[in-house]
Amino acid sequence: MRRSPSPHWLNLGARENGPADQVPADVALDLVFEQIVCQTRLSTCATGAFVGLVRNRQMVSRALNGATSAEFVAYLRRDPRMVDACLRTSALQYCRNSENFPGLDAPVCRSLGARSVVLAPVLNAAKEKLGVLGAFSRGSGRVSNSFSRPPTPISPSTETAMPDLRSSSSIR
Repeated sequence: MRRSPSPHWLNLGARENGPADQVPADVALDLVFEQIVCQTRLSTCATGAFVGLVRNRQMVSRALNGATSAEFVAYLRRDPRMVDACLRTSALQYCRNSENFPGLDAPVCRSLGARSVVLAPVLNAAKEKLGVLGAFSRGSGRVSNSFSRPPTPISPSTETAMPDLRSSSSIR
């Protein structure tokens, strides 16, 4: 994964004078995304979860959790209908059963354990679209309850660690 050329640093310790207390902001951001994805998967009882950010009109996975998450994200990159709808409307996209959902390929979803799928837009404080948070499950209708609240924008402190994404996330 390509890292930002500009060195942004976040202080993780109580002391502010030593380099041992600091890590690059993009590494810290990846740790935050990993925590969000783990929490999403646990709270939804999902088979898998992921954060995909958009760069140059292409979704790039930043955090994955679940045995088939990488394959499911790869599928969504090849067939982005559901991701596009989520980003176009800035609204939650929910598929209770991929067997009869027009925005997903049923045989592919079946093989990846993604019968129920939910995508939430990842927005910054200015409501710019940065990507999606997604979860999927083998069971029909399993991942809906935990996504019933509207997603909150990324906090300004987290957003400062993402300067290259704001400029390259041009979604129509």
